Parts: sequence; structure tokens; C-alpha cells
Amino acid sequence: MKIIQRCGWLGVAMLLMQPSHALSAQDVKSTGQQATIRSQGSGPFFRLNLPVTIYPTASHVDLRDVRIRNASGDLVPYAWLQHETAAPQILSSAATIYPLTPRGNRSATEASNLSLEFKQNSDGSLLRIQTKTALTTGAGADSIIDVSQIKGSLLQARLELDEHAEGLFPLSIDASDDLQHWRGISSDEQIVVLKRQGAKIEKLSLDLYGNRGKFLRLHWHDATAAISIKSVTIDSLQQNEVPAPLQWSPVIKATSCSENYCDYPLPVNTPLDSLRINLSETNTLASVTVSGQRPARSEDVRPLRHHPLYVLRHKRAAAENNSAARTILAQTVSYRLSLSNGEARSENLSMDGAIYTHLRLQTQGPISMLGQTAPSIEVASMPRSLIFLGRGASPFSLSWGADETTGGALALSTLMPGYQSEQAVNAEVATVEIPLALISVTAIAEKYKTLGEAEKLSKSENKFWLWAALAAGLLLLAGMAWSLFNSMKKTE
Repeated sequence: MKIIQRCGWLGVAMLLMQPSHALSAQDVKSTGQQATIRSQGSGPFFRLNLPVTIYPTASHVDLRDVRIRNASGDLVPYAWLQHETAAPQILSSAATIYPLTPRGNRSATEASNLSLEFKQNSDGSLLRIQTKTALTTGAGADSIIDVSQIKGSLLQARLELDEHAEGLFPLSIDASDDLQHWRGISSDEQIVVLKRQGAKIEKLSLDLYGNRGKFLRLHWHDATAAISIKSVTIDSLQQNEVPAPLQWSPVIKATSCSENYCDYPLPVNTPLDSLRINLSETNTLASVTVSGQRPARSEDVRPLRHHPLYVLRHKRAAAENNSAARTILAQTVSYRLSLSNGEARSENLSMDGAIYTHLRLQTQGPISMLGQTAPSIEVASMPRSLIFLGRGASPFSLSWGADETTGGALALSTLMPGYQSEQAVNAEVATVEIPLALISVTAIAEKYKTLGEAEKLSKSENKFWLWAALAAGLLLLAGMAWSLFNSMKKTE
């Protein structure tokens, strides 16, 4: 009996010496997140653009942990759109531009009051076009750009101006398929040409956001501040599926500044496709170097894809050197200038789509060159798009952040038999909203900072209790040995 009791105490001692398990950040993350999908139409296929706020709580930067479920909780098959992993095919084409300037009746060219007479060729291109009032040509003309013969989705228009053009030229852009019904593309665009002491600042490109119209209309906000356009080049994307519009973050403020730089935290695990620098003061101009801090982890953080505008404007692939802790992303001139006809501001910067934890804005002189108050930034990411099969009852749900081994993405040709890459995907629209608690960039950063600190604390506590258990076990074993020794002595 004494031997059995001692064996029982020995078992207790061994249990005491086992380390306790505390909930770590990874354990918290493995529980996953879920959001309801709103689907329109009867399907059977649905297209879903994922909000970029999904990235901070995803288990993997490539979103391999995404799953779709029906109302019964059953996994639903899905596939990523193929264009996201393919190199964008971009074509540059010259387009014909027609100036429209009515004499003595400016309102005739307002977007809501545009009455045109035109003649087209057999292929749909314009042969001539004019307003129903008398015309003159030259500076101050609104313009029609014929893009009817350009295939694909329109990415941007590049303008060539008269060599004497200088100043700020605000305008709006509209699109039409019949020159009668117009839809807005952008109401707040700028052409900028500034010259001073041999230096020049130019912004001569206009974003067209993947539009597929046959005709474009440039409307100058101030007729007296318009310019004569010598030629137009249109860059178009030769793919059926156009990337979803960029999604922008809330304003991000600097967390620390030094003599010549400021650092900014970025949303966790979120690809960086575009950057907007918001200067706090007018009449500010300075050269800025933008660099990014890479995550300190082994998972590959190179971009899965590039936004077409990045490929177009940079003409190079992203840096392949992942060993560098900090990567230079752009060298630019950031400005905010108050001019007689408006405020000129630097354009958004196209980024490489990789993952960074922090951005740094560095000036050649003191950081106060960007204003007495540090500039804020906004970042944008290109949402990923998937197609899922509406099997089972709705509502469907999106889940992510959990480590599941089944229900992963299929190839699009497997999900949709007979599909070919040159075809447009025929699918109904589906949308999803991430709960507000997950949208705040700061809240997400603080959440993972807190989880990291909690994990460190739990590990520290685990070490303390482990040593305490080992000490207690050793004392118990020593007591048992002493008791056994005395028992043997009495028996003798």
C-alpha cells in the first residue's frame, strides 16, 4: 500500500512538472472571423470583391485561409480570378481629340447641356463633330476624345501640351457610348505644369479607372485657364476582367519623427498599392524619399500581383531583394501650392503591392520642409476578387483567419467548366462588409501589439510556473525518498 501511495505521489509530481498552456496570439487568431455576404440574383455564380480590411486578421497574406459557407455552414467552392496573378497586358494607342468651343455661349458645352452634331465612319469612329453653335478653335476648348477603336479597359490618358503651357488646369472627365448620354468618371482632376529657375513640375496624365466608354469628354472648370492639347495617348488594359477600384485607408498620422524623417504605421498584412501624402500647409514643396519597412517574418511578402498603373508608370518589377530590411519605394516631389485659380497638389504615388509594416517619408533637409505639422498619409490596396458557386441556401458567409485544411480555392477552369481566360466571367454581384470593429487601422495595430505583449507575458508567466512546478516536484521527490529511507531503516 505504501508503495502504491508513493507511486501516486510520484504521478502527481510528474503532473505538476508539466508546463501550463496559456492562450497565445496565434491561438486567438486561429479562432477566425466571419461576415455575412449579400448576394443579388439567382446565380449560380457570384463575384465577390473582398474588402482590404480582411488582411489584418487573415492567417496568410495570400488569403489562402478564406472560406465561403452557405446558411447551413457547408463549405462552398470558390476560385480567385485569374487576372490577379497574371502580368497585365497594356497597350498604348494614339487617340484623336476634337476641341469644342462655342462662341458667346459657354453653357452649351456644360455636361448637362451638351448638344452635338457629328458624323461617324462605318467602324464607329468620328469623322467630324461640332456643337450646334458657332465654333472657334484654340485654348479654352472643351474636348472630345475618340477612343471607340481602342480595345480593352481604359487606364489613363497621357496628354502632350503646347510647350508654352504653364499653370494649374482643373477639369472633369465624362464618358459616353453615343455622344448623347454622359456619365462622370472624375470631377476633380488636374493638369499641372509649373516652371521655376530651370526646374519643372508636371502632371500630364489622367486616370480613367478602367472605363470602357467609346468617347471621353474633358471639361475645363475655368474656360480662361484651359489649354490647347496637341495629342493624346491612351493606355488600356487588354483583359476582360478589370481590377476592382482601390480601397483607401483612413488618415494615418506619424507615430515618430526625427530631424529629417517621419515614420507611419501601416495596416497589418495589407498590400500597398498607392500612397497619398497630405501636406498640412499650403505653399509647401519638397523632395521626398519614400521607403518601407518589411515584416520580420519568414513568410514571403513579395507582391502576388501589381496594379496595372504601377507596371505602366514604373516599367519595372518589384525589387526581388527581400533581405533588405528597408526598401526605397519612390523618390518624388511632394507639393501643395495655392495658385490664382485653385490649389495644386501632388498626385498619388503608385506602389509595388508588397507588404510593409511602416512607411518613412524622408526629406533632403529638415522634415519641417513639409510643414510645421508632420504630413499625414493615406494608403490604398487593390481588393482581391473571387467567384463562388451559390450551392445551398443563402445567406452565404465569408470566413477567414482560421487554419483549415479543406475548402480552399479551386482553379477557375475547375469551378466553371469550359471557361477560357479570354472570356469575361458571367457572374452575379455579391458584397460583404467587414464589422466596424476590424476597420480601424489604429485599432488593428493596437490589437496585434497587445496580443504580442500578452503572448510575451504569458510565456514569461509560463516560465515562472514551470520553474515553480519543477521546484515543488523536486521537494516532493526528496520527501518521498526520505520517507522511504526511514521506512527501510525501521524494517531493518
